[in-house]
Amino acid sequence: MVKTITVTNDAYEALKKLKMGDESFSEVIRRVAKPTFNIKDYFGILPREGAEEAQKKLREIKVSFSKDMEERRKRVHSR
Repeated sequence: MVKTITVTNDAYEALKKLKMGDESFSEVIRRVAKPTFNIKDYFGILPREGAEEAQKKLREIKVSFSKDMEERRKRVHSR
């Protein structure tokens, strides 16, 4: 089934700039309007060393954030 849509000139130009190679406008729209984020799409994009470093940094951030939140909670309760 085919539907005809009307877009403004600036919207057309924006879509045109997003086209890759011989991609159709329908393919561009489907690609940019992809409704879901799938974390699995990102598995394996970092080398093992990079992934381990990122995990370490995230743990450090989590600990720091938790300490900060606990300090804020204590300040609020002490007022």
